[in-house]
Amino acid sequence: MERIVFCPTDGDIESARALARQWCLPIQVGQSERTNGMTLNGVSVISVPEEIYVDYFSPVAENQIWTFIFVDDFSGCDEVEAELLECDNEMYIKRRIGMMKPSVRESHKITFSHRFTKEGLYVLRLLRNGDELCKNEIEVHKDTRRQMR
Repeated sequence: MERIVFCPTDGDIESARALARQWCLPIQVGQSERTNGMTLNGVSVISVPEEIYVDYFSPVAENQIWTFIFVDDFSGCDEVEAELLECDNEMYIKRRIGMMKPSVRESHKITFSHRFTKEGLYVLRLLRNGDELCKNEIEVHKDTRRQMR
């Protein structure tokens, strides 16, 4: 979310400037596409949704903890679920591992962690009310680090 100072009209610009200086924030004068649908009263500091993204890394080594982060400033993450699937090289589903429980759930951010115990190709599907939001491939390879003796 981006924080801004909302100023309804040019007539309120001085109080908006004072607030913007205090909080070091940009000023938006009047409504915009970003603030449509929001209930705004006078000059105020507001949080405006700005992004939807996923963050994860692949490939991952066996027995390494893998983390997947999904952020949705617009709709929130309260109803987001994750399904983990094991696939073959042609992306055919070999087996459904199951629904993953989030390790962290915030109103607009959700984090999943998993330790893969077998090399292969996996797919993580994010769902909201049964509708697929995104599908992400994870390659898991053998851990080739030297073993301690």
